[in-house]
Amino acid sequence: MLEDLDLEAVRNQIDPELLKVQGDDAALKLLLARRALPGVLFAAPPPFWNRVREQFRLFLCTDDEHYRELRKEYKQRGREATVGLVGALAGYIATITGVAVGVLTSFIALLLFTAMTIGVSAYCAAPSVAGVQGHEPLRG
Repeated sequence: MLEDLDLEAVRNQIDPELLKVQGDDAALKLLLARRALPGVLFAAPPPFWNRVREQFRLFLCTDDEHYRELRKEYKQRGREATVGLVGALAGYIATITGVAVGVLTSFIALLLFTAMTIGVSAYCAAPSVAGVQGHEPLRG
């Protein structure tokens, strides 16, 4: 599904500081400290973060109805839809999790970049954050 995305366009939407840290939990802490709650240090990622990752997983690895139109639109527009996909996906997830779109956009781009880099199959086959076995990625 992501093979038509423009990897550099996705990378350009990621806060460069997020690319320097090890692991997505560390990236989230940095992002929150810089954008959402400046100066606040987190010992662990806030609870909503697992919901954000699970929603991203639903989009990428399942045929969940909530993301059907977004997937359809992306498939129709292909590579030109890369930047819009990140914003739209952040918007969808923001409505479910209650996290501000501005906070999510860079992080969704980071998740997409990760999936594109290691491959959708590898990303979706990994256990979910809830400890549930991953799903097979969507085809086509």
